[in-house]
Amino acid sequence: MDITSKILLAKKSIDIIVPQEFKKDAIDLTKLVHRGMIAIREVKRMRKNGTLIDVSIGGAPIIVDGKQAGVLGIYTDISDRKRAEEERERIIQELKDALQRVKTLSGLIPICSGCKKIRDDQGYWSDVELYISKHSEVEFSHGLCNNCMEKLYPEQYKRLKDEGKLPSQ
Repeated sequence: MDITSKILLAKKSIDIIVPQEFKKDAIDLTKLVHRGMIAIREVKRMRKNGTLIDVSIGGAPIIVDGKQAGVLGIYTDISDRKRAEEERERIIQELKDALQRVKTLSGLIPICSGCKKIRDDQGYWSDVELYISKHSEVEFSHGLCNNCMEKLYPEQYKRLKDEGKLPSQ
């Protein structure tokens, strides 16, 4: 038996893998199992290299002939799940923050059938782009639909149509 094995035999696993700041919780868990109870906890434990890892610990008494003969402990690495939970919480928070910033238009909007201007609450008429920009986070860029291009710029419309460069309607 080498020196490392002798040292390990003289120690309890709690002294090897449980960081000092988590020992009370580990002792409480051990006490529950020694009293015959099954216990499950999510805790931090230490790897051989000294880094902390998130684990789920399941502890249960081993009963032989009606007497507790030992304790069964199962450690499961839950680091990936914890990272996914943290990422989910971060995304949820980002979505909540974005929702707070969103302005929405709702209700009836009085619009002119001819020029498409919108009447505001004070009775003034304004361009649809101005009205929507003022009441939402929308920004506009401008272009011409095929119908307006044909009506306003018939020569360019014909040339683009002949060249197959018009966007589909």
